[in-house]
Amino acid sequence: MATIMVAGATGFTGTLVAQEVNRVGLPLAVSARNSDKLAWLLKILPESTQHRLASPTDPASLHGLFEGSDVVINTIGPFSDLGLPMVKAAVEQGVHYLDTTGEATYMNEVLETYDQQAREQSIAIVCAQAFEYALGDCACSLALKSLGGSADSLEVFYQVDAATTSRGTLKSILRMAYEPVQFWAEGKLCQEPIGRSVETIQFPRRDTTFTAIGFTGGEVIHVPRRAEVGLLRTYMVVPRATVRRLRLGRPALRLLRWSAFRKATDAWIDKRPEGPNSEQRSLNKFRVLVRGQRGNRRAECLVTGHDPYGITATIAVQGARLLQEQGPRRTGVVSTAMAFEPEAFLRQLESAQVRTEVQTTSL
Repeated sequence: MATIMVAGATGFTGTLVAQEVNRVGLPLAVSARNSDKLAWLLKILPESTQHRLASPTDPASLHGLFEGSDVVINTIGPFSDLGLPMVKAAVEQGVHYLDTTGEATYMNEVLETYDQQAREQSIAIVCAQAFEYALGDCACSLALKSLGGSADSLEVFYQVDAATTSRGTLKSILRMAYEPVQFWAEGKLCQEPIGRSVETIQFPRRDTTFTAIGFTGGEVIHVPRRAEVGLLRTYMVVPRATVRRLRLGRPALRLLRWSAFRKATDAWIDKRPEGPNSEQRSLNKFRVLVRGQRGNRRAECLVTGHDPYGITATIAVQGARLLQEQGPRRTGVVSTAMAFEPEAFLRQLESAQVRTEVQTTSL
């Protein structure tokens, strides 16, 4: 059997993904940009692990990188800086591609640039095969199914109890923060400043209400490609004070567009811990709620679990295994629910303590 290549395997998420590939017993290959970190990683992986030094900033190192592999899981971020060369290499070398991005602007660029080429190569390019946005994407499909396949509106809410982030995640968040928030309305992607759209949300079986702020989720890019949706917005639950800070801080966020300022910010982030430890991760419970409406009917799909980073590794490897064993339901640049059967995909996550429930009511 051909290997599954984990690119960026020495990073925080990449190491978790590589370990998950090994845990489920699939043939593994890894690549990294740093030889010392790669040597450390190989000490905790089987001797049979194939390995290469490669970097998206060095095009020559990507030539033949995926030889012997039929699926690559790319974890090298920030993806807006480093993702496109890896997608290009996967398309040119004819291998299925998954990544763990949460950066919707990058996802849209991949769709616009590589969809046709990927279909010509009969491969799937699946961005955001991770906690964000695989769970919300599949939950949207389940809610839409309950509503008969279309919706007047869909709202997606993400909540993480203890939002301890890795360095890579924090860099990605800052790159998204200065971009306009995108949402789907009237048959097109629309934009608004961050902090403008704020909702109060109460999750099923919880008495507490939370404040959620609009952000650009990957669902707004891919869900309207497969279903008729009037309005689609994505939200992240945040402390109430965060909304005010974001609104007041909009001018400062524009500084992140400057390369020198972004480099200084990245250097500050690199001094932080690489990511949450295992104990912190185990305490990070999450909820993803999709609330859809069509006429006088409402459907809610709730997905719950813990450890967003751990479940990202599970989601990425599960997708790679399905691509390797069955192939995608649809080629080109696709989302999780387009590449795989969404209900079955969520059901297979139950062994990782992910729970899904759907409820439909009349208003």
